[in-house]
Amino acid sequence: MSFRVECGIIFLDVYEERYAQQFIGVTTMDYEELIKEIKNTSDSNRRNEIALELMDMKYDSAVPVLIELIKKLSNTNNYATLIYALQGLNCSEYICDKTLLNIIFYGNFEASNCMLEVLKKEYNNLSSDSKEKIQKIFADEKERAEDIIEMIDDIYDNFFEV
Repeated sequence: MSFRVECGIIFLDVYEERYAQQFIGVTTMDYEELIKEIKNTSDSNRRNEIALELMDMKYDSAVPVLIELIKKLSNTNNYATLIYALQGLNCSEYICDKTLLNIIFYGNFEASNCMLEVLKKEYNNLSSDSKEKIQKIFADEKERAEDIIEMIDDIYDNFFEV
């Protein structure tokens, strides 16, 4: 058994050899079976396993499904592996989605770091308009954070009379 650490997540590669055999001769039907299973399973471990399989198989058509699940699961803190799987897929046409980008600012540690890695990977492939849209989202978040810091400073100075 081996492991790897990416985006602050430890992945145990206990299934690497078993699944390597399955990737040989994978058909479109096999992909569709995996897509159907990932959408319908309530088992988060199996969902993560399938996401990693789809990433390893470079099945870019899985991106919309993974994003749908990420958005659906974003309140459960059980979606970082799905985001990690996007790193191995072409998701540049989806990365400007504000809901996805907000994970960088408001997601848990692993999800936030993974989404930032996805953004870094895709950024150079984006159009000028997409880059501007992302920069605007980051500028708005920076302004919001500065306002919060100012409010905390005021509270601290006035409440504690420092």
